[in-house]
Amino acid sequence: MSGAAPPPPGLEAPRRASRHQVADVVAMVRDTSARLAAWPEHAAAGLAPYLAAAQRDVAKALNDWVTNIPDGNLRFTAQRYAGTLLQLQGARAAVARLAPETAGQMAGVYPLMARDSLEAMRSEYARMYATFGGGQLAPRLDLDTARIVTDRENLLISRFESSAQRYAGQVFADIQGELVKGILANETYSELIERLVRIGGPATGAAGEVIAEGLFKRYRYWAHRLVRTELQHAANLTLDEGIRRLALITPGLERRWDASVDGRICALCFELDGTTAPIDGFFADGIETAPAHPNCRCRVGAWRPEWSTYLEWMREVQ
Repeated sequence: MSGAAPPPPGLEAPRRASRHQVADVVAMVRDTSARLAAWPEHAAAGLAPYLAAAQRDVAKALNDWVTNIPDGNLRFTAQRYAGTLLQLQGARAAVARLAPETAGQMAGVYPLMARDSLEAMRSEYARMYATFGGGQLAPRLDLDTARIVTDRENLLISRFESSAQRYAGQVFADIQGELVKGILANETYSELIERLVRIGGPATGAAGEVIAEGLFKRYRYWAHRLVRTELQHAANLTLDEGIRRLALITPGLERRWDASVDGRICALCFELDGTTAPIDGFFADGIETAPAHPNCRCRVGAWRPEWSTYLEWMREVQ
């Protein structure tokens, strides 16, 4: 009798994937590849090493999960890890076609899915998809946000003197790398915060306080604030890019500030709410786009002046 451990629950007898389920999986990978293939070569090449690192992280997480399955939503966990891994492989294949010289940077290891054939991985995931009863596929990779965060100039850290000094040198590179890998791995805010806590962060805090174990380990709030603010900024930069493209075919577009008007809104964001700015212009106080400050929840969206008249008319009618 074999001494091997029994397979995890739900993986003993994988079901055969239906044509519909296989088509869903193939469409998911094609979507990832097509989005990345539309980028300039330099942008795709810049993301290459992060794709490889994220793939290793997700593969390890999936392997650890299968080895020691915790209680909880098995279907969601399996599909999240396996689906994300598959999309990363599809993205890497697209980058290899766009920028072949980067292929050497993208060596990956798949503890669970040892074969690196994209077709084999599709088949593996289709079977897992069927085994766990179908349902929702893995979340769509946020490639646009990841691309924006790979550019140092896009991060707010480098725009504020105190932050630029606190997070200088290797600390900055570590923070940037962990954010990009976590975004590509479809991680939650909490998981991204844990990434920063693990690297520790700078050894000095406010007013020159010496922190041997690292700022983020002693004060998790700093990591929380950094993740929230940088991702909010990246999301708004992505929106700005979309508005600029839309303006090419829809003349007269502006950008409009949209704040969360509740008990937590600050005076600055209250004043900015509803104000507009040109596509490549600035809002009040020389603010280019949201967020206006750390932990800011504001967004910027497309707007046309005549929409204000329509909204006023709607309020009167109601």
